[in-house]
Amino acid sequence: MIAYTKKYWYIIVILILLSGNLFFLFGGNEDYVLEYEAKISLLEEQIKEIQGKNIGLKSEITELEKKADSLDLEIQVTEQKRIDIIKSYEYYLKDILELDDTELERWFSTRYPADSTDTTSSTVSSN
Repeated sequence: MIAYTKKYWYIIVILILLSGNLFFLFGGNEDYVLEYEAKISLLEEQIKEIQGKNIGLKSEITELEKKADSLDLEIQVTEQKRIDIIKSYEYYLKDILELDDTELERWFSTRYPADSTDTTSSTVSSN
């Protein structure tokens, strides 16, 4: 008789566990599921918004890269102009340094003609 009562207890415990599992699986979870479905749909909307912003940012990045490339090219052109100016002045100075005194004086007189108002340029009068 004790063996039958143990079997009945096992059967009763198994039935209670099964009914509890069925209740948790199929009953009372609709609010829980609806709440998480609402959260999931909200997150999906936010993801779509972020993807739209991402597309806009990618186009902005492309425009800025083009602008940076054009500025880099402008810098290279300016740097080349600067190098050309330095080279031309080096040649110019080299030509001037090779002049003798008379040629140098003639060069200065053609470059900087004497001003008629400035007659005492390097002489100091002593009284």
